Amino acid sequence: MTSLAIRLDDNSVSLPLERSHAAGRVASHTASAPEPPTAWAAALGQLTQHDRSSDLDPAPWTNLLCGHVASQTRTSSRRLDDLGHVDGVVQAGVVLQLGLAGWGNVQSRGGAPQRISPGDLLVTPIPSQCQCVVPVESPGWTYAWLRIGHPYMTERLARVVSLSGAHVSIPSDGPLTARLLRLVRAAIGNDFPDPWQAELELFECVLAFERWVRRPRDSGSEVQRFKDEVRSHILAGLPEGIALRDLAAEFGLSRCHFSYLFRRRTGMTLSRFAMAARIDLAATMLRETVEPLKAIASACGFSSPNHFARVFRRLRQASPAAFRQAGC
Repeated sequence: MTSLAIRLDDNSVSLPLERSHAAGRVASHTASAPEPPTAWAAALGQLTQHDRSSDLDPAPWTNLLCGHVASQTRTSSRRLDDLGHVDGVVQAGVVLQLGLAGWGNVQSRGGAPQRISPGDLLVTPIPSQCQCVVPVESPGWTYAWLRIGHPYMTERLARVVSLSGAHVSIPSDGPLTARLLRLVRAAIGNDFPDPWQAELELFECVLAFERWVRRPRDSGSEVQRFKDEVRSHILAGLPEGIALRDLAAEFGLSRCHFSYLFRRRTGMTLSRFAMAARIDLAATMLRETVEPLKAIASACGFSSPNHFARVFRRLRQASPAAFRQAGC
């Protein structure tokens, strides 16, 4: 495993660094690995390319900052402590895992699983009893990881996590994501000119994490953006309709996980939301066009005008004809 390490001071103890080309390398993201959602495809592609063009000796520094991208297949598991260990010895610190494609669970013995999907970031102290597990219903799991052994950075992250929680979601184009991926690329290619630059970049990444979790939150607008994105996919699939499997794939999730996530974030079922989106579209067409009811019903994915009329009346408390006539 190629790794990047930081020397903290002149009293640091020199530790040999492991350099194995085992399953954790980015090149393990093969055709059998899950495809990332569009928002995360570029990031994963850049890491993969960086790995394939890099074959450097590890930096001869101590106190590890290391990282890579790992792909796990269905029903596989690995110990969280295996990420970034040195010659089989687990060094104290924290591991940051950022989902890029598919999904998997990080689970401690007897604890509830923490599901990591694209855009999910989990911060876990190590040594740890946690396992990275890919259930049979998952298409596989690809994630970037960073292992931080810097004592001050580890302590600072622990303080932030104690207030914010260990599991956060981050956007693909945000500054925290850019910092994380920059450190992963540096771990692969030993990009930093000296340990001081590496330590500076690590500090800026920790600050970016703090800024993100402490940002002023408008959860209502975040949920609305999510709903708007889902609605756009639903309407784009009309009149045939989009399959739940295909809709979930747009977000890099399985059908079950996407349905669960949607209900958790919006408070409503996906089927109810999809029906309301189709009726909203029909209402707009009734107000703004002179299309006959049969054509509107068909355009909105209803099998017959009668079915359309029944659903429209239930949701809008008026028949389509009455709604159009009233100019609502």
